[in-house]
Amino acid sequence: MDTYAITYGKLYFSVFKQLQDKNAVIVVYGKFGLVSLFVASTLKALGYKHVYSLKGGFDAWKLAGYPFEKIEE
Repeated sequence: MDTYAITYGKLYFSVFKQLQDKNAVIVVYGKFGLVSLFVASTLKALGYKHVYSLKGGFDAWKLAGYPFEKIEE
């Protein structure tokens, strides 16, 4: 399965090039889950069929104890 990281600012410029399969499963997330709801709605409006927003965002994921990897910048 391919995975992509696309910032909201680059969504409109990147989505058609990187996400060509409109039947792909797409999970979007942000820090709190608010912007990701808007992004998911946008992707659905663009014709993507299986789009999900991570409820509560990445912070909720961490608080629930799910694994993640911290990347040093």
